[in-house]
Amino acid sequence: PLDDTKTVGENIRLAFGEIAAKVERFNQIGEEMANPDADFDALMEEMGKLQNEIDAANGWDIDSQLEQAMDALQCPDPDTP
Repeated sequence: PLDDTKTVGENIRLAFGEIAAKVERFNQIGEEMANPDADFDALMEEMGKLQNEIDAANGWDIDSQLEQAMDALQCPDPDTP
């Protein structure tokens, strides 16, 4: 079932579950590192683990995979509620 509180793109992204969450967290860590009070060692360690897991799952290509899935399913624009 679709989640009516999410956009089309967000619903499709749910199908990619764990790997999408890892890519999202990786990107979030990059933003957190801009904070001068951040624990850089812990963030770098987490980022390294995530990078290895994302690499192993070919997760860096997730946006392209999402686009292909949406095209195949003939979905409306990803930002459509």
